[in-house]
Amino acid sequence: MESEHEVRGSVAVLPLEGVVLHEETFPEGEARVSRLLRAAGVFSWPIIVDRASGLVLDGNHRVRVLLKTWGARWVLAQTVVLESPGVRVRTWCRVLEGVSGARFAALSRALGLAEGPGAGFVCHYEGRVYGRQGLDPLAAYDLAREVERDLTGNGAVGRSYVDDEEAPRYLEQPETLLVRLPPLPKEAIVARSRRAPFPPKSTRFLLPFRVIGVPLPVEALAGPREAVERIVETTRGGPLRLLGEGVRVDRRYPERLYQFDGYRIPPGLFADPAARADYEVALARP
Repeated sequence: MESEHEVRGSVAVLPLEGVVLHEETFPEGEARVSRLLRAAGVFSWPIIVDRASGLVLDGNHRVRVLLKTWGARWVLAQTVVLESPGVRVRTWCRVLEGVSGARFAALSRALGLAEGPGAGFVCHYEGRVYGRQGLDPLAAYDLAREVERDLTGNGAVGRSYVDDEEAPRYLEQPETLLVRLPPLPKEAIVARSRRAPFPPKSTRFLLPFRVIGVPLPVEALAGPREAVERIVETTRGGPLRLLGEGVRVDRRYPERLYQFDGYRIPPGLFADPAARADYEVALARP
């Protein structure tokens, strides 16, 4: 298990010009992040950045919003070593609901899908498995984007993303397409991201721990670095508490979640009331 020194030392102020977005973003995702940050007025938990490559492993929407809306020059980051065995690569499963049998049949013909698992690209529709043979794993991610755009373009098909634990409940639902993508080697993710970002919600990185709770005004990120560093350094030197594993804030964090004590995440940053209630329960634990 990590030491307090490691947790504190992972928090850093980085220049935005030095980070690399590894995924594209959704306009609606940017709008949501912008609303939450405006309501809260603070940037209270760091994005996740690979120390060696500058790749943004989590927080791509926040980076885009900081640049576009606030003209920020700096960002609060938790730096990690991507090559460490403790950083694991997973993927998000795409759930597309409201896909009729006729529409799925047309899509299968257009994309060359056949019943049975394929190499890289696998989808489940009403209890059956389909895939496409001979497809490069990297190309599978672009194919998934093509499928999403084709099916959700008119707004009749619902779209969501779930992890592997949640996916089984969608496997046999009527008119529901579940798309699974293969985890990629870390070096392939870095190399591809340097050329062009992945589609949104492609990869999911699981870390040994995360740390939140820095009371950093969003506006400060557009100012001098020294002012941002002072706030971060003061917070980093204060008490640190472990909230636990599986805590939900804006989402569920399977990692050990730390917070600098004496700080409470503003209500405006929570995605829903239930997540806020879970957070209050975690804070109340001795």
